[in-house]
Parts: sequence; C-alpha cells; structure tokens
Amino acid sequence: MGIATMGRSNITSINNDIKMTSQKLAKSFERLSSGKRLVSSADEPSTIFISERLNSQVASLDQAIQNTEVDVSMLQVADSSLSDLSSILIRMRQLAVQGANESILTQEEKQLIQREYMALLDAFDDIVKSTKFSGKSLLDGSSATSGNVASSEVEFVKGSSKNKTTGPEGLDLVITQGATRSHWVAGDYIDEDIVADEDVTFKIIENGKVASYKSNPTDTPSSVASALQISAEKAGLDVTVTLEDEKLLIYHNKFGSEHTFQVESSYDGLLSDDEGIPNEAILGKDVEGILGDFKLRGRGQILEGDAGTEMEGLVLRYTALYEFQEGIYGLEDEGGERNAGKVFLENNSLIFQTGIEHGSKQSLSLQNLHTNNLARGVINTNEFKNLREIDMSTHNGASDSILLLDNAIGHVNEVRSEVGAVQKYGLEMKLDNLRVMKENISAAKSTITDTDYAEELSQMIKSRMMLENQYVIAAQANKKLMNLENLLD
Repeated sequence: MGIATMGRSNITSINNDIKMTSQKLAKSFERLSSGKRLVSSADEPSTIFISERLNSQVASLDQAIQNTEVDVSMLQVADSSLSDLSSILIRMRQLAVQGANESILTQEEKQLIQREYMALLDAFDDIVKSTKFSGKSLLDGSSATSGNVASSEVEFVKGSSKNKTTGPEGLDLVITQGATRSHWVAGDYIDEDIVADEDVTFKIIENGKVASYKSNPTDTPSSVASALQISAEKAGLDVTVTLEDEKLLIYHNKFGSEHTFQVESSYDGLLSDDEGIPNEAILGKDVEGILGDFKLRGRGQILEGDAGTEMEGLVLRYTALYEFQEGIYGLEDEGGERNAGKVFLENNSLIFQTGIEHGSKQSLSLQNLHTNNLARGVINTNEFKNLREIDMSTHNGASDSILLLDNAIGHVNEVRSEVGAVQKYGLEMKLDNLRVMKENISAAKSTITDTDYAEELSQMIKSRMMLENQYVIAAQANKKLMNLENLLD
C-alpha cells in the first residue's frame, strides 16, 4: 500500500468519527430540546414498548378521573334534592301530628292543614321531576331497576342495581307459604253470668304496653270486645279485637313472625287458658317463595332477594290472603305451593366506569320517589294506598298519615344513604386511588422516557469538544496529505 493511499485511509476513518460524533451531538440536541430520552422507536425498542403502555395507562387514568369527578357531581345533585325532599316530609309529618290533635281544631283549620299538605305534595313531585343532571332524570324511576308482575296478588316494591333484566320471558314466582298474622282465639265463650259475677279482667300485652278491661254486670260479648279494642287503641297496641262465635278473637295488624303479643284473663278460658297466666299468641308466619331459581326471604308479606345473588335488593309484596272467617283475612294460610304469576325486571340503573380495566364499575338504582309511589303497602284503617291519597282533614286520616309518612321518610333516607355510600366509598375513595395511581405511573414513565438534563448536557459538551478536535485533526491530516502528494509529484 502506498503512502498516499494510507493517508487517504486515515482521513476516511477520521471523517467516519466526525459523522458518528455529529450524530451523537444531534441526538443530544434533540433530547434536550424535546425533553424526551426516547424520541423514536429506534431508541431502545424494548423500552419504547414499556413507555407506550404506560402512556396508555396514564391517558386512561386521566379519563377515569374525569369520569369519577363528573359522577360525584351527579350524586351531589341527587343528594341535594333528597335533602329537600326529606325536609318536606318532616313538615308533612308535623302537619299530621297537628291534625291528629282534634280536640282544639276547627273544621276550617283542618281544611287549612290539608291544603298545605297538598301544596307540599306538589312541591315534592316538582323536585322529583326537575332533579336532572345533564338532561338525565335522577329521581323519577328512570334510573332504577323497574318491575312488573303479571298478577294482582303480587306487587313490585323496588329493585336494585344487582338485578338482571329478565327479558320478555320473565321469571315464575312460586309461593310456598303465605303470610299470616299472630292471633289468639279464647278457649271459651264469654258467659254473661260469669262476666257479671266475677268482674273478669282482660289484658293484652305488646312490647311492654298493656291494654286492660274489667268487666261489669251489664257487659255482653260484643261490649267486652269493643271495650278491649278501645283500651288497646289508647295504649298504642297494634292489634284488633273482635269475636268469633262469641269467643274473643285478637290478631296483630301486621303480618309475620316478628309481630306478636300476649293475652291474659282472670278467669280460665275467657281469654288466657289459665287464670292469671299469660298465653303467647299463635305466631304469625312470613311469606316464602321462589323466583326462577332463586329462593326469596320472607318478612311479613315482603319477599326479598338474598345478598350475594342477582336478586339482591329485589323486594316484592305478596298480598293474597286466606279468609279465616267472614271479613277477617290472614290468620291462616291455605297451604301448598301456588304459582303467583311472572315477574319482569328491567335494569336501567346508573353505571359508573370508575377504573381503567374491564369490569371496573359501580352501579346505583335510584327508585321512583313520586308521591304516588311512596308509602305503598302500609296498613291503615283509612286504606290510604300512598302519600297522594292521604286526607288529614279528619282525626283518623291525620293519625293514619303518620304511619305512611314514617314509611316515606324511612324510604327517602334509605335512598339518600345509598347515594352517600356510593359517593363516598364507591367514587370518592376510588378517585383518590386513581389520582395516586396516575401520579406513580407518570413518575415511572418519566424515569424511563424523560431526558436527564445534567447527563445529556454533559454528553453534548463532550460530543462538541470531540467534534471540534476531530475537525482540527481532519484539517491537519488533509494538509499533510496534500504536502505529501506535492512532494511525490
């Protein structure tokens, strides 16, 4: 190899070094100007894969945080309206208590109470109707699990977000036991001679409250029953006293095994079996049934789905009653299984996407709170079926309305509690978790992809100095090569 050829080879090598150093310097400028260590897929391909996956997570977390913040705002709107509804119900109950105090009220004052109550009903329904978020109604039942039953014996009370839509085929409801009331029938007829001679004392005891009546010589079986009924009402007992073939018959007004009482008499058989010894009433039974493949729990006339199943939160009321005697129902059940019709469910519950993974959701069923849908199924002497039917212009009407309003207040408070629980534990706690997760993943992504300015600046200075030296060396090599070629020529 000639001397000139060796010189040219050295210059080529120097130029290659210059090119590589220039590329390093350009890369440093690019990283410093962009703030990113990984600019293209050629920069550490395996690390780029991790980086893009983290980018996807961060973007999804941003959206999940936005979703949850909006969801919290929606529930705050619902809670505010529920608070107003609760205040209205409290005022309604105050009016009911006032109206029940008949002794000092004129008929005109009673009518004024009823008019104010009707105005409150309209205000209540107006709040229910107007409570919306971004055009979506929240409290009118359109954001709930709704249901229909193809039977006059069964009433759909409410559903939950856990219930699945049944479709057009529905689910068969089979009743295995009807609800009954606790009751007691005296063993003997009321003998007027015994009542007249013995001054018999009759007692009914319920939850520590006692109703009693001491007979007098002029009493008849019906007068004893009437007097004992009056005493029970004054003492606040929830029982009815009547006669069955001249025997005292007492039954609880509520259905199921949790409502009972005791009876006692000072003469054998006229009420209790033995003189002065209380007898427990024959305990009422809770309704039992099966919906599709799911067994439902009974509580009085109410059927409820078990927790942990897709029927959780479902409430039905079975109202069919077996006639014990003419005009008296629900003391015994006819027994045997009976098909109570088909139940159709449609789940329109609110569904909140609270995370970034499939299935990361929270749901809430907001029941219909219109006044014609509240306090249904509350047993009362006036047979008011809901808040809309209440008439407070009479003592009995105002007194019964207290029962319905207590039920409605409990129902609204239950809905408000569900809203609060979802907001606090389902959304706000999740929101905190999403924010922390985003912060941590962003920090990890930054460690992988962001430029280390101190290190990159040092690398840039190093590359620039090397490049300047390489230019000087290249210039000197070119000059020497030209001098050598001139000598050889």
